[in-house]
Amino acid sequence: MDKIATLKAKLKKTKGLWRIPILNELAKAYLPVDAVKSREYADKALALVVNTRKWNQKAMAYHNAAQANSKIGDYEQAAKLFDQAIQAAQNTSNIDFICQTFLDAGNNALLQINFSSAINYFHDALRIAESAGLQLAIYKATANIGMIYGRLGDFEKSLKYFHRALENARNVPAISLSHNYSNIGLVFTHLRNYEQALKYHHKAIEIQLKADPLSSFIGRYNNIGCTYIEMGELDKALEYFQKALRVAKKENSELDTANLLSNIGTIYVRQKQSQKAFKYLLKAEKLRRKIGDDLYLAITLSKIGDEYITIGEYKKAHRYLQEALQLAREVKASDQIKNIHDSFAQLYKAEGNYSKAFESLKKSQELMESIFSEKTQCAVSDFQARSQIEKLENENSLLKNKIKFQKLELSSMANSLYHKSEIISELRQNLGGDESQKKLINEKELNIEHIKDIFRAREDWLDFKNKFENTYPDFLSKLKKMYPALTKQELKICSLIKVNLTAPMIAQVLFLSRRNIENHRYRIRKKLRLSRGDDLFLFLDMLPLK
Repeated sequence: MDKIATLKAKLKKTKGLWRIPILNELAKAYLPVDAVKSREYADKALALVVNTRKWNQKAMAYHNAAQANSKIGDYEQAAKLFDQAIQAAQNTSNIDFICQTFLDAGNNALLQINFSSAINYFHDALRIAESAGLQLAIYKATANIGMIYGRLGDFEKSLKYFHRALENARNVPAISLSHNYSNIGLVFTHLRNYEQALKYHHKAIEIQLKADPLSSFIGRYNNIGCTYIEMGELDKALEYFQKALRVAKKENSELDTANLLSNIGTIYVRQKQSQKAFKYLLKAEKLRRKIGDDLYLAITLSKIGDEYITIGEYKKAHRYLQEALQLAREVKASDQIKNIHDSFAQLYKAEGNYSKAFESLKKSQELMESIFSEKTQCAVSDFQARSQIEKLENENSLLKNKIKFQKLELSSMANSLYHKSEIISELRQNLGGDESQKKLINEKELNIEHIKDIFRAREDWLDFKNKFENTYPDFLSKLKKMYPALTKQELKICSLIKVNLTAPMIAQVLFLSRRNIENHRYRIRKKLRLSRGDDLFLFLDMLPLK
């Protein structure tokens, strides 16, 4: 809060447009502690910067406002602001910021459960990160794409992207790397490859232990416990759930403690150890009531009711199942309502009330048909999302290949221009100078093809220009619009830099001196407002972003 107080004091002494960067810093400082305040300062920054050409501050203000809205839960408004942040960021040379904005926009789309939009943002971030060699951004983008495919049930593609993330994991924070290994473990659990699942879960713990032995291992231990349950090794599962429970209690995490108490109680139910099962399930119930977690309270109450049926205490079973059913209806948990009707059927059967048992089974069957219909719709939606994402990926792949081919073609044309310019320069030298020092030019030295090259030079340049404009249709117009001070010659040099020609090669192609080109480059950098550390080629290569 010291930073916030300092910024507020500074803001009071500042007037006009000079307030914008301070307002942006305040929005950023408030984001982790008070999203509403963060949005308030971001909006103030936007009000001042929106009609200016201060692109860095404008992009920052839109980005801060988007982040704040996303944290508050207004994902739709956040999505609009992220798009405006991306649009403003395209006018800057801050590639790291541009890439991070795409990543944050993707995370916001994930919160909307809009997988196709999210994956589009992550692919944009990946494209920029790969061009700029930003390994951390490559890691984040590929890990997020892997997570999306995992959630859609396409585990093969999920693993492909998770492993690709690991290939770019240099300088990645250890906790993030540990999380990626854990995600791979979860995918292998879904694939029922438990040996590999345990290998990756243990690797996740190993990485986290080395980096921060005091950090929380609740999730890591819980994942291993769940894997052992899938394997049927209940004692091993119990061992890891108990480890996780000790950590959860130490950290005073009531939600994790309640979940783990419930997991342990469920294992004791499966092991037919009713006394221990009740001990843990009743503790879980108490915590669930305190937290106010109605869905999971309903699940816990249902488990307790089932156990009371097992030991023949039917009155208590009725009480617990009835409350569970009421809560499940309130939260509209169809799956759980069906399970509770199944439990009531078992209870009525145990009591010898077969008509009520049949009635409960009938309700369960009706719900099962409804749930099946819902799940079918979800499966169709997931399939459509996967199809849309695969279509986007194929389009991205085709576009990448097309651009790659066009870039190669342009580079080839540029190199051809360079070599022909060399020949023309040589001919000029041979034809110039003092009569006594002229080289004797015979047909071998100045053949007809060389002469044709001179006359084709202008034609070749026009071919190159047309090809360049076809490959990058918005580049020159966008550059001129963004930076109107650029001259025709400077735009020509920018196009040659974009196809990766060096300063000496550009000098040769344009028949200018090396010093002349360096002076042009200096003026271009100044007009583009690039700082000393900014790479001119990289900046031009990023345009246009969309």
